[in-house]
Amino acid sequence: MLTLLCAGASLLVAFFVAGCGGAAEAQGGPPQAPPVSVSPAVQRQVIDSEEFSGRLEATDYVELRPQVAGRIDKVHFADGAMVRKGTLLFSIDPRPFEAEVARAEAQLAAV
Repeated sequence: MLTLLCAGASLLVAFFVAGCGGAAEAQGGPPQAPPVSVSPAVQRQVIDSEEFSGRLEATDYVELRPQVAGRIDKVHFADGAMVRKGTLLFSIDPRPFEAEVARAEAQLAAV
């Protein structure tokens, strides 16, 4: 029985040693570097520009509404310019409003 136990222990040690020895052989050493192409450096002028295709979208939208209806007489800003709240953007033709005021004043004077 003792012989069988010693034989089993010896077999177990042999398997353990065989397993450890294979790992050392598998590592072998540092891995080989992959081949790369090399060329000499050349000095030349480089143009700093990039071209991309894409789409831009504004983060905020502003809706413009006039306080009165009428024909636009003058635009007081350039396209794409930054404007602040309350800035005069358009002038509306005042003649129809002036005519309406004159008519109302004439009607008031007749009463």
